[in-house]
Amino acid sequence: MGVLRTIREMRTMDEGELKGNVSVSWHPDEADEVEAAERTFNRYLEAGWMAFAIEASEGRRVQIFAFNPELETIVLLPPMGGG
Repeated sequence: MGVLRTIREMRTMDEGELKGNVSVSWHPDEADEVEAAERTFNRYLEAGWMAFAIEASEGRRVQIFAFNPELETIVLLPPMGGG
């Protein structure tokens, strides 16, 4: 089973509110669950969030740019403000 999590919250004009502390899970063999998780993943990436796969065996995170239902954990981080 895979899990997609977000951290914090962000508002966008077009998308409405994208919330932090969201958790979406899926089973790789359940097409409806995978499709829903991928839609959520893409919505956040289109709003500027960054996605990371957590490699539990090595204890590190790797930035990803496409949804992969075989990943166990995906974390989405909001864009950094600043200037």
